[in-house]
This record gives sequence, structure tokens and C-alpha cells, in this order.
Amino acid sequence: MRPWTWTLAWDSSERSHGALKFVRWLAKTARSDALRFCTVHVVESTGAADGTAARSRAEGELTADLRRFGLEDVVQAPLFLEGPGAAEALHSWAKSGETDGLILGRGHEGGASWTSLGDIGRRFVQDLPVPTFVVPADYTAPRDAIGPVVAGLRDDASAWMVVGFADWIATLVGAGRIAMHAEPSPAHLPGGVYPPVDPRAYALHHENECTRARADLAEVVHAHAHPDDELVCRPGASPVGVARLAEERDASIVVCEVTTEPRVEHVVLTSVGPQVAAQSHAPTLLVPRDWPRAGDWPWAQPR
Repeated sequence: MRPWTWTLAWDSSERSHGALKFVRWLAKTARSDALRFCTVHVVESTGAADGTAARSRAEGELTADLRRFGLEDVVQAPLFLEGPGAAEALHSWAKSGETDGLILGRGHEGGASWTSLGDIGRRFVQDLPVPTFVVPADYTAPRDAIGPVVAGLRDDASAWMVVGFADWIATLVGAGRIAMHAEPSPAHLPGGVYPPVDPRAYALHHENECTRARADLAEVVHAHAHPDDELVCRPGASPVGVARLAEERDASIVVCEVTTEPRVEHVVLTSVGPQVAAQSHAPTLLVPRDWPRAGDWPWAQPR
């Protein structure tokens, strides 16, 4: 069984600090032969001389960060890319299949704003090439008990995929599992394309569907995940509800799907994942709806 490679998209700002802490926790907690960690950094330059100086400076700063967070022996040989824009260069690299998954840092303050995902995060959720963790800069790793892995699910064809990833990650870190029904916020409700949405208004939107959704999700969860998974289905549970549940239960990780769409508004309105990742205090693993690549399912590999 080959280890899964997670690549940290590092930069020199505090935005990467939470992601570095998360890598350290994941490396210490997960089974040692299951995961492999690398870093990638985009050197933005306008000329050869400028690029050489920028790369040399970045190499020194990365070495200092890895030493600061105790990752010298965890993260393998770093890769440096060059390009006029970090978001496009990183996206093109990830799309080429050079890594199994990516880890992105997010700003300290999450919330309703699309901008809280940052330039790179917004680019990736428009067209997510690989499963991607989004980690807030103020992330704090669990010290004692490991909180559950929360899967935010829609009752659609992608639910089994999200459940599969959640179960795999939970098994690696020894965490419990919670599956929660969630629907993206409809455009006509208060709050625009991003929540928070008035819970009562949201409840009116799909309260009658909650019973059916619970039954459908229970079938998916029991077919593809651990039999002890807890299933939560609250009337009016929006993506905000998934983030709140994760906070209430001190979740270690949240897992959600992302719809690949070229237009930002379509992603926001049809995906649960970006809405959760923009505000969750826990690392959020976003899984492309058209994932996995044939024969490359991590949970299907021998454990």
C-alpha cells in the first residue's frame, strides 16, 4: 500500500501557520506509513534575477518555518514553482496529478465573506482538482481527546464519496464519526450567497424534506461507512449548521463535497463545502464531487 501524499501550499505569511500546525498534528496522530507530507511554494517574479533572489529568500523562510513547527523530519523535499500568479500556478500544478491532496491555509477570521478563503482558496473551489484541506490560521490541534470527524452531506450521489473520505480519515486518527445532513443556502433567502441564514427561514425552506433526507443518508452511511457513525439531521440544517455542530462537538476535521463549476456563484450556491470551509474553526477537507480517480480510493486500499 502506498502512502497518500498531502502537499502543503506554503507561503511566508501567518496564513500558513495553522496549516503547519495541522500537518504536525496529523503526522503525529495518523499511522506513520499511511501519509506522506510535502510542501510547494510559488515564487512570483517578473524576471530571472528577481526570481533567483525570491526563491533563495523563500527557501530560507520555509526552512525556518519547518524548524519552528518541528517539521524538519516530517516534510519531504520542497518544490518551488515560478509564475506570475500563485493561484493559477498552484492550480495548474495540482491539476497535473503531482499530489494526492493539498493543504491550504486560510485567514484567521472566517465568516460569511467569500474573501475569507483567500485568492488561492477561491480559485481552487471553482475547480477543485484534488481533495483539499482548508485550515484557518488560528488552528489549534487537539491536546487530549481527539474530536470526531464530521461529514457534511447532501442527499445526492456524492454523499458516499464524502462518507468514504470521512471514514478513512477518522480511522487514521482514531476519531469518532458524525454524518450531518446539509443543503446549500438558496439564493432567495436572507444572507445572499453565503450564510448566516436565519435558522427559522432555513427550516421553512426544507423542513419537510428532512425526514426523507435522514432516511436516505442513513442508507448511504450504513452502506459506505462505519456502522457506529452518528447521524444528525436537524430541520433547517444549513452549512452554517455543519460548522456550528463541528464547534459544539470539538470536531478534529470536517469533510464536505465541492461542485466543480467555472462560475463562482454556481459553486457557492450548489456546494456545501465552500460555505463550511469559509467559517469552520476545524480543518475542512473539500472533496471534488467527481472524485475519486479510477482505482485511487484511499479507503479501498488495504489498511
